[in-house]
Amino acid sequence: MELNDQFLVSAGARPHPDGWLVAQAGRWTLASSPTLPVTPLLDEHGATAGWLLGWVVAPDGEFLHQRPTLPLGEVVAPDGDVEERLYRFAGRWACVLLSGRPRVHLDPAGSLAAVYSEQEEAVASTTTVLHHGDRALGERFGRRTLPPGQFFPAGLTNEPKVHRVLPNHLLDLETWQTRRHWPPAPVERVDDRDTEAVADRQRAIADGVRLTIESIAAHHRVLLPLTAGRDSRLLAAAAHRVLDRCTFVVFAYDDQRASDLAFARGAARRFDLDLRVLPPEPVDERAARTYLDRVGYDANEGKAGDFMLAAGRLPLDHAWLTGFAAEVGRGEYWKASDLPRNPSADELVQLVRLRPEPAYRDALETWRAGTPHQDVEELLDLAYLEMRVGCWASPQLYGAAPFTLSTIPVNRRDVFSAMLQLPTALRAAQRTAPAATALNWPELARLPYGRAPGLRGAPDALARGAQRVRDGAALGTRLRRALRR
Repeated sequence: MELNDQFLVSAGARPHPDGWLVAQAGRWTLASSPTLPVTPLLDEHGATAGWLLGWVVAPDGEFLHQRPTLPLGEVVAPDGDVEERLYRFAGRWACVLLSGRPRVHLDPAGSLAAVYSEQEEAVASTTTVLHHGDRALGERFGRRTLPPGQFFPAGLTNEPKVHRVLPNHLLDLETWQTRRHWPPAPVERVDDRDTEAVADRQRAIADGVRLTIESIAAHHRVLLPLTAGRDSRLLAAAAHRVLDRCTFVVFAYDDQRASDLAFARGAARRFDLDLRVLPPEPVDERAARTYLDRVGYDANEGKAGDFMLAAGRLPLDHAWLTGFAAEVGRGEYWKASDLPRNPSADELVQLVRLRPEPAYRDALETWRAGTPHQDVEELLDLAYLEMRVGCWASPQLYGAAPFTLSTIPVNRRDVFSAMLQLPTALRAAQRTAPAATALNWPELARLPYGRAPGLRGAPDALARGAQRVRDGAALGTRLRRALRR
């Protein structure tokens, strides 16, 4: 079984796949796939004080994972704080700090996903790695329960005694408990009448995504999604200056997403883009088992047909960049909902679009109690980042075809901060991504959303217009209720 880009950190040695690399620091052992970069962090005496795992992009574009070692001071201040140093970095990474109080930090989207077991004193990429060699792993396929689009929220996994490290949380390796480290307080939004402040946040989004993509393109040819939606357009615009290094990809789904294919083809003709059209492949039991083993059974096998099988026909020496997490900037969980002011645990389960499971309700209630927020919109923004991205999207990167690098260009602390600081009215109107897109590629931003360019997209335009009317009515109801409160 190939478990590319995965890892295991444990107190003492544990079974791991053959051919993995092993490093030790004190009582801690790191076993990692040869495809995962590992950069030792050295203290002032030259001793190993931790490891930086994964692909790390510095603010100046340097690939820090190409260095043989890094001084500990690059990621942590003398007082132990990491916010000003570690969280400058883009990419897809996890940081294991062993000096002071041992702990594990994840990148802002938790995209190098991690699960842990207090009982076994180990943290790993997936439950598959955590319990490598356990015969019971072969029985999981018959017990799988997650339908498409569903996930285990708020730190839960498919194993009761194994939990997930959420984005914005650290794992304490002494207590084996997680705790939130960001945001420390509700995020202060800018006033929608302050046009300069709004423009500053939109520029931060545009620049952050552009810098990440350009930095990666300096080292690898890149594969980018191209659809009729806002998120892929944000990425495409950010790649405007490196189009000669880009291949765009659209999956030819046989459903309501046909407008994506029409848009991609129209945009590729108009701007002379290198476009690959990939029909998803059927997923048989063997493919489903392979995919689920790679993601640790914390997802459904539905993405195996596109992310693993179809994408596997692309050049694997390229970097695979996804549009995950851009929805944080457009209020995906609340943009068209008539929201309760203080949702109950059961309502919160519904708002994050999960099945009504008692374990989900209890976990979400505990999560909410430790989540700083000024209103339900911010609560749901953090839920989207920490649940939909951290618990659904990020684990599935382990199941994608084994590209030389797979990452989320929006995955930056400065970008997420700017998104959360934008006024809710602007975000509800879906203006975040188009504004940031226009800053990097105005001509691309002027093409319509949700439809093909020109007359080919007229039927889709009518349907989208009707949906906007319905969404506007729902938003108006919400605003009237808010004013009455």
